[in-house]
Amino acid sequence: MSLQAPPTLLQLAVQSLVSNETLDISTLQDQPMEFFPILLKEANTQRKTEMIKALVADWPYLCLSVGLLMKNPNLEIYQAMLDGVGTRLKTESPPGGQKLLVVDLRNVHHDFGGVWSGRDGENHSTETLPEKLLVQSLLPQHTLRRQCVKVVTDLHLPADEYQTQLLKWAQKIEGSLKLCCERLRIGTEKGSTVRNVFKILQLEFIKELELNTVGNLSTLASFVPFIRKMRNLHKILLVRVFQDHAYAPATGSTTDREEKYVRKIISQFSKLNRLKHVTIDDVYFLNDHTKQLLRCLKTPLESLSISLCNFSQSDLESFAQWGHCQLKHLYLRGVNLSDLNFMPLKVFLQSVADTLLTLELEDCRMKDPDLRVLLPALSQCSLLTSINLYDNEISINALKDLLYHTANLSQLNKELYPAPKEVYDHSGYIKVVEFSQCCAELKSTLANVRQLRSVCFGSNPCLDCCERYFYKLETTLCDCSL
Repeated sequence: MSLQAPPTLLQLAVQSLVSNETLDISTLQDQPMEFFPILLKEANTQRKTEMIKALVADWPYLCLSVGLLMKNPNLEIYQAMLDGVGTRLKTESPPGGQKLLVVDLRNVHHDFGGVWSGRDGENHSTETLPEKLLVQSLLPQHTLRRQCVKVVTDLHLPADEYQTQLLKWAQKIEGSLKLCCERLRIGTEKGSTVRNVFKILQLEFIKELELNTVGNLSTLASFVPFIRKMRNLHKILLVRVFQDHAYAPATGSTTDREEKYVRKIISQFSKLNRLKHVTIDDVYFLNDHTKQLLRCLKTPLESLSISLCNFSQSDLESFAQWGHCQLKHLYLRGVNLSDLNFMPLKVFLQSVADTLLTLELEDCRMKDPDLRVLLPALSQCSLLTSINLYDNEISINALKDLLYHTANLSQLNKELYPAPKEVYDHSGYIKVVEFSQCCAELKSTLANVRQLRSVCFGSNPCLDCCERYFYKLETTLCDCSL
C-alpha cells in the first residue's frame, strides 16, 4: 500500500492563504510570477471565484492554459475565468507591461511550470514547442500593438452550457478578442444558429470540421461562404445530408435547383488547399458527382472515406481518372458496387500501390468476379497494413485466391475477411459447423502462405441479434447462439 506524500510547506501556505483569503487581491501584481499557477490551481480546488477572476486579470504570462480548470467543470468557475479575461481586456496598462496573448480553453492539461516569458523577460527552458508555437504563430505582428487576445477552444454544436456561456460572452466583447477553434463539430442545429457561430469564429483557424446531420442540401449550401474561408482546414467530415423535400415535385426546375446547390458545395473543395482527410457518410447527392469531387481535390489526400452512398459506373470510373493521388487510407463502407465493372478500381489501386496502408471495402456487395479483378492490383500494395472485406458475398475458393495473392504483403497486421458464402443456409442464417470448418481451412491456407499476425473471419450480422460470428483461433458465436 503506497502512502501519499505529505504536502510541502509551500502547498500548506498556499492552501491557507486561499482558504482564509488573507492574500490581498490588490497586491497580486507584487507576487512572484511563479506563484500564480499554484494559486490558480488551489483557488480552483477551493472554488474561490473572486480570486480566480483576479488571478486571470493579473496573469503574468503570454498564455493562460486552463486545462486544469476543465477537469471538474463548474459554471461559476468558468464564468469567473471569463470575467477575469474581460477585466484584463479593459486594462489599459497590463500587469508588468506584459500582454496576455492566448487563453487556451481546451480540455487538456498543461504544466504551468513550463510557461512563457513573463515579467522577468527571460525564456524558460521548460517551455514546450507546441505552446511556444501557439503564441508565436497565432498572432501576426499588427495584433501585438492592440489589446487583442486569442481564445482557443473546441466547439460542438448544439453547444453545452459551458460553450453557450462562452459564445454569449464572446459576442458581448467582440472586437477585443478573437475566438479560435481548431475542431468544430456541428450536429443537429438550426442553420441560422450555425451561421451566427461562424460569424463569431476566426474561420482560418479551423483545422477539423464535422458537419453531422446538418439537414438538407439548401442548409448545407448556406454554409459555403463560411467554409471557403477555412483555408487551413485539414479534415472535413460530411455526415447525413438529406434530400430537400421542399422541392418534392419531379420537375425540371427542381432537379436544376438541387444540381446548382451540389455544384456550389463541391466546388468549395478546390479552395481547401490544405485538406488531407475527407469523410463523406450517408450523403445522397454524391451519386454521379464523385468525378466532380475528386477533380476539386487539388492537393494529395492522405485518407478518403465514403459510406452509405450509391455509386454509378461513372463514380467508380472517376477513381481511375484521379490524378496526383498519394492516398494512404481508402475506406468504402456500405457503398453499393453491385453490377459495376471493377476495372477502374483496379487501375486506381495500382496507382496508389506504393502509398496505400489501409484498404476497407466493407459491405460493398462484391462477388467473386469483382474480387478476382482486384487481386493483381492488391498483390502490388506492398505497404498495406490493414485490410477489411467484411460483408461481401465471396466463395471459399475466391477467398483462397485472395489469400494466395497476399503472399508478399508482409506488413499486414490487421486482416478482416468475410466468412465464405457457403456457410449460410437458404434463409441467411449461419451453419455453425460449416462456419468453423471453412474458416479453419482458410486460416490454414493463409498460414502456409506467410506469417500470421491478426487475422479474423467474420460473418454477416446475425438476422436476430445483429452480432457477428467470428473465427480467430476458434469460433466465437453471436449473442443469441450462446
